[in-house]
Amino acid sequence: MTNVAVDEETLKKIIPHECPICNWPGIQTIIGWTQVHERRNRFRVLENFIIVATMCEKCQELCSYELPILSNQVIQSANRIIPISNKTIDFPENVTKISERFVDVYNQASKAEEINLNEISGMGYRKALEILVIDYLLNEKKVDKKTAEKMPLSQLIDKIGNPRISNIAKASAWIGNDESHYFRSNPKYGIKDLKTWIKAFVYYIEMNLSMDEASKLVDGNK
Repeated sequence: MTNVAVDEETLKKIIPHECPICNWPGIQTIIGWTQVHERRNRFRVLENFIIVATMCEKCQELCSYELPILSNQVIQSANRIIPISNKTIDFPENVTKISERFVDVYNQASKAEEINLNEISGMGYRKALEILVIDYLLNEKKVDKKTAEKMPLSQLIDKIGNPRISNIAKASAWIGNDESHYFRSNPKYGIKDLKTWIKAFVYYIEMNLSMDEASKLVDGNK
């Protein structure tokens, strides 16, 4: 078992500041930590870790984190054990009306990412993108459902009608595909880029829907 030294100042730099319960962006007070423990992970490799307990200074709720100790005796990250955050990501109302399922799946992927299920969160974001693309085309571009069922995602994306936005959606889909396979075709890009591009696509949809609504008002008063 390792004898790595643990002190409160080091832990303060590693434990996330935002409370996972009330989302207050202040500092979580460290109220204690365990001695170093060891176990064999799912690959049967021996690993060392400590458990740290914290309390939010605003809501006074408790939380605990697992901190893995690396082979060089350094602690670099904190994995939250309890509780799972109740924080949800909100999207524009007009986008939500088009695809409530997109919002639901995106938030599921986000929760998986929050608890470090990084091997599956990327696949979830990719599925969320596909749902949003199809729902947008069905509702706003009047693409026939039977036609959409037979087309690959790349061809559906081409029907968006804006080359630059189509490129954002395609790039998102490619990175999402990388998250689903053993080998990555685009190793320079990852989940962070995937999320950024999905958000850009969401903003495009919001902007277009808002402009359509404004046009209806203006045209109705001519």
